[in-house]
Amino acid sequence: MKMMDPDQSFTPREERQLLQSVAALLEANLSQPDTNQCPSCTDLRNLARRRIRLTDADSLVDHIGVCPRCFKGYSEFRAQYKTRVRAQYTALALAAGVVIAVLLLPLMRPHVAQPNPPAPIIAKLPDRPQPAVAAVLDLTKLGVARSDSPAAGVRPQVGSLPCARVTLSVHLPVGSEDGRYEVALVRKSGESVVSSSGNAMLQNYVEVLSVEIDLSSVAPGNYGLAIRQLGSSWREYPIALVPKEVP
Repeated sequence: MKMMDPDQSFTPREERQLLQSVAALLEANLSQPDTNQCPSCTDLRNLARRRIRLTDADSLVDHIGVCPRCFKGYSEFRAQYKTRVRAQYTALALAAGVVIAVLLLPLMRPHVAQPNPPAPIIAKLPDRPQPAVAAVLDLTKLGVARSDSPAAGVRPQVGSLPCARVTLSVHLPVGSEDGRYEVALVRKSGESVVSSSGNAMLQNYVEVLSVEIDLSSVAPGNYGLAIRQLGSSWREYPIALVPKEVP
């Protein structure tokens, strides 16, 4: 469709003026002019399609107002033009709707749930470790003997511990100090079997070393329990390791 220049179109006010002029002239019951003076169909069509400015078509408008044949022709051209414009705007609106629908279609599609993958085969988890066994060793009445001292001699066992994970409270000999301590279970040959560490604090006038040590994988038998404060020498105390009692 050839688009019109906005400067060549009728305004709503000009449209009303044209219709009012035609209505006024027809009501005046003027005589029909000579058909030889009638404008061409092209002029009527251009006026109906708003390709002629009203200010440039005074004589044409005046003639349409007094000539029923030209007024009828103009009205038919005008109706055809309006129908054509409405059809074109409708087509454009439909095309725009189709474009919008195509753009929104991916967002409007229902979500299709994907099938759940087969459950993975999970290896059997190892058994949870048994709770630690509380144990107490009282060394307060023993003298301080170092493992590297020849005068240490053979000392009696200070007690026994179960073959289990043990939460051990060691009451250290008198004169021991607060701080970080290392604890090791050693064989008679001096080889360390298992070790751990903990803190010692004064509790009710007794220096108590709290440490957790796992003896569950150690075979029962006679061992030495070596203890030292960080930066000091080892002190070794004979101890027996016994099987854990089954409840």
